[in-house]
Amino acid sequence: MVTPSSGDITVNGESVIRMRSAARRDFLRHTVSMVFQHGELIDELEPSENVEVAALLAGQSRHDARQSAAQLLSDLDVQATGILTRDLSGGERQRVAVARALITKPQLVLADEPTGSLDAEFRDMVGDLVLSIPERWGSSVLMVTHDPDLAARADSSYRVVAVPGESSRWEAVA
Repeated sequence: MVTPSSGDITVNGESVIRMRSAARRDFLRHTVSMVFQHGELIDELEPSENVEVAALLAGQSRHDARQSAAQLLSDLDVQATGILTRDLSGGERQRVAVARALITKPQLVLADEPTGSLDAEFRDMVGDLVLSIPERWGSSVLMVTHDPDLAARADSSYRVVAVPGESSRWEAVA
Protein backbone atom coordinates (compact mmCIF):
# COMPACT_ATOMS: atom_id res chain seq x y z
CA MET A 1 0.00 0.00 0.00
CA VAL A 2 1.28 3.44 -0.89
CA THR A 3 1.11 5.89 2.00
CA PRO A 4 -0.83 9.00 1.00
CA SER A 5 0.88 12.40 1.24
CA SER A 6 -2.10 13.72 3.19
CA GLY A 7 -5.34 12.51 4.68
CA ASP A 8 -6.12 9.16 6.20
CA ILE A 9 -7.61 5.80 5.26
CA THR A 10 -10.01 4.48 7.85
CA VAL A 11 -11.60 1.02 7.64
CA ASN A 12 -14.06 -0.05 10.34
CA GLY A 13 -12.98 2.89 12.46
CA GLU A 14 -9.29 2.00 12.34
CA SER A 15 -6.67 4.19 10.70
CA VAL A 16 -4.78 1.96 8.30
CA ILE A 17 -2.12 4.65 7.82
CA ARG A 18 -1.26 4.85 11.51
CA MET A 19 -0.81 1.09 11.94
CA ARG A 20 2.66 -0.39 12.17
CA SER A 21 3.57 -2.32 9.03
CA ALA A 22 3.01 -5.81 10.53
CA ALA A 23 -0.35 -4.80 12.01
CA ARG A 24 -1.33 -3.17 8.69
CA ARG A 25 -0.37 -6.30 6.77
CA ASP A 26 -2.42 -8.53 9.08
CA PHE A 27 -5.37 -6.13 9.11
CA LEU A 28 -5.42 -5.91 5.33
CA ARG A 29 -4.94 -9.67 4.92
CA HIS A 30 -8.06 -10.37 6.99
CA THR A 31 -10.21 -7.33 6.22
CA VAL A 32 -9.59 -6.09 2.68
CA SER A 33 -9.35 -7.87 -0.67
CA MET A 34 -8.53 -6.42 -4.05
CA VAL A 35 -9.64 -7.31 -7.55
CA PHE A 36 -6.88 -5.91 -9.73
CA GLN A 37 -7.70 -4.68 -13.20
CA HIS A 38 -5.20 -7.03 -14.82
CA GLY A 39 -5.57 -9.91 -12.36
CA GLU A 40 -2.02 -9.99 -10.98
CA LEU A 41 -2.12 -13.79 -10.94
CA ILE A 42 0.74 -16.29 -10.74
CA ASP A 43 0.93 -17.77 -14.24
CA GLU A 44 2.70 -20.98 -13.16
CA LEU A 45 -0.13 -22.01 -10.81
CA GLU A 46 -3.45 -23.61 -11.66
CA PRO A 47 -6.52 -21.37 -11.18
CA SER A 48 -7.48 -23.18 -7.97
CA GLU A 49 -3.99 -22.65 -6.54
CA ASN A 50 -4.14 -18.92 -7.35
CA VAL A 51 -7.38 -18.66 -5.39
CA GLU A 52 -6.31 -20.97 -2.55
CA VAL A 53 -3.15 -18.97 -1.79
CA ALA A 54 -5.22 -15.99 -0.61
CA ALA A 55 -7.20 -18.22 1.75
CA LEU A 56 -4.07 -19.91 3.07
CA LEU A 57 -2.40 -16.55 3.74
CA ALA A 58 -5.51 -15.52 5.69
CA GLY A 59 -5.21 -18.63 7.88
CA GLN A 60 -7.80 -20.97 6.37
CA SER A 61 -7.04 -24.68 6.42
CA ARG A 62 -5.88 -26.27 3.16
CA HIS A 63 -9.08 -28.35 3.06
CA ASP A 64 -11.37 -25.31 3.47
CA ALA A 65 -9.31 -23.27 1.00
CA ARG A 66 -9.50 -26.03 -1.60
CA GLN A 67 -13.28 -26.47 -1.19
CA SER A 68 -14.00 -22.72 -1.25
CA ALA A 69 -11.78 -22.18 -4.30
CA ALA A 70 -13.44 -25.00 -6.20
CA GLN A 71 -16.90 -23.62 -5.41
CA LEU A 72 -16.05 -20.04 -6.37
CA LEU A 73 -14.40 -21.09 -9.61
CA SER A 74 -17.37 -23.31 -10.44
CA ASP A 75 -19.75 -20.40 -9.74
CA LEU A 76 -17.65 -18.27 -12.11
CA ASP A 77 -17.43 -21.02 -14.77
CA VAL A 78 -13.65 -21.42 -14.68
CA GLN A 79 -11.79 -24.74 -14.90
CA ALA A 80 -10.10 -25.07 -11.51
CA THR A 81 -7.43 -27.68 -12.20
CA GLY A 82 -5.57 -29.31 -15.07
CA ILE A 83 -4.60 -26.04 -16.72
CA LEU A 84 -2.08 -23.34 -15.86
CA THR A 85 -3.32 -19.81 -15.32
CA ARG A 86 -1.09 -18.54 -18.16
CA ASP A 87 -3.17 -20.64 -20.59
CA LEU A 88 -6.50 -19.05 -19.62
CA SER A 89 -8.28 -16.42 -21.69
CA GLY A 90 -8.31 -12.82 -20.43
CA GLY A 91 -11.88 -13.21 -19.20
CA GLU A 92 -11.09 -16.44 -17.36
CA ARG A 93 -8.08 -14.81 -15.72
CA GLN A 94 -10.26 -11.92 -14.55
CA ARG A 95 -12.79 -14.33 -13.07
CA VAL A 96 -9.97 -16.15 -11.21
CA ALA A 97 -8.89 -12.76 -9.82
CA VAL A 98 -12.43 -12.12 -8.60
CA ALA A 99 -12.57 -15.55 -6.94
CA ARG A 100 -9.20 -14.91 -5.27
CA ALA A 101 -10.46 -11.61 -3.83
CA LEU A 102 -13.69 -13.15 -2.54
CA ILE A 103 -12.38 -16.37 -0.99
CA THR A 104 -11.67 -14.76 2.39
CA LYS A 105 -15.11 -13.07 2.56
CA PRO A 106 -13.43 -9.75 3.33
CA GLN A 107 -15.20 -6.85 5.01
CA LEU A 108 -14.11 -4.56 2.17
CA VAL A 109 -13.60 -5.49 -1.47
CA LEU A 110 -11.73 -2.99 -3.62
CA ALA A 111 -12.49 -3.74 -7.26
CA ASP A 112 -10.60 -2.05 -10.10
CA GLU A 113 -12.54 -2.69 -13.34
CA PRO A 114 -13.65 -6.19 -12.26
CA THR A 115 -15.59 -6.69 -15.51
CA GLY A 116 -13.34 -4.74 -17.86
CA SER A 117 -12.07 -7.71 -19.88
CA LEU A 118 -15.28 -9.74 -19.89
CA ASP A 119 -17.87 -10.34 -22.59
CA ALA A 120 -21.50 -9.40 -21.87
CA GLU A 121 -22.49 -12.80 -20.40
CA PHE A 122 -19.59 -12.97 -17.96
CA ARG A 123 -19.77 -9.23 -17.24
CA ASP A 124 -23.28 -9.77 -15.94
CA MET A 125 -22.28 -12.91 -13.99
CA VAL A 126 -19.32 -11.23 -12.28
CA GLY A 127 -21.28 -8.00 -11.79
CA ASP A 128 -24.07 -9.96 -10.08
CA LEU A 129 -21.57 -11.68 -7.81
CA VAL A 130 -19.63 -8.54 -6.86
CA LEU A 131 -22.76 -6.45 -6.33
CA SER A 132 -24.33 -9.18 -4.14
CA ILE A 133 -21.43 -9.12 -1.66
CA PRO A 134 -22.90 -6.51 0.71
CA GLU A 135 -26.15 -8.43 1.10
CA ARG A 136 -24.53 -11.89 1.21
CA TRP A 137 -21.69 -11.16 3.62
CA GLY A 138 -22.43 -7.77 5.13
CA SER A 139 -19.28 -6.49 3.42
CA SER A 140 -18.68 -3.31 1.48
CA VAL A 141 -17.56 -2.98 -2.13
CA LEU A 142 -15.72 0.00 -3.56
CA MET A 143 -15.58 -0.46 -7.31
CA VAL A 144 -14.00 1.61 -10.04
CA THR A 145 -15.53 1.07 -13.46
CA HIS A 146 -16.01 2.72 -16.82
CA ASP A 147 -19.07 0.53 -17.43
CA PRO A 148 -22.14 2.78 -16.98
CA ASP A 149 -24.51 -0.21 -16.82
CA LEU A 150 -22.55 -1.79 -13.96
CA ALA A 151 -22.21 1.55 -12.15
CA ALA A 152 -25.96 2.14 -12.45
CA ARG A 153 -26.60 -1.11 -10.54
CA ALA A 154 -24.56 -0.01 -7.49
CA ASP A 155 -26.20 1.33 -4.33
CA SER A 156 -24.49 4.65 -4.93
CA SER A 157 -22.28 6.04 -7.66
CA TYR A 158 -19.76 8.85 -7.88
CA ARG A 159 -18.02 10.34 -10.85
CA VAL A 160 -14.47 11.59 -10.43
CA VAL A 161 -14.10 14.86 -12.29
CA ALA A 162 -10.64 16.11 -13.17
CA VAL A 163 -10.37 19.79 -13.99
CA PRO A 164 -7.02 21.00 -15.37
CA GLY A 165 -5.21 23.06 -12.75
CA GLU A 166 -7.50 21.91 -9.92
CA SER A 167 -7.79 18.92 -7.64
CA SER A 168 -10.08 16.12 -8.73
CA ARG A 169 -13.53 16.17 -7.16
CA TRP A 170 -16.27 13.62 -6.58
CA GLU A 171 -19.80 14.17 -7.85
CA ALA A 172 -22.74 11.98 -6.82
CA VAL A 173 -24.50 10.37 -9.76
CA ALA A 174 -28.28 10.30 -9.46
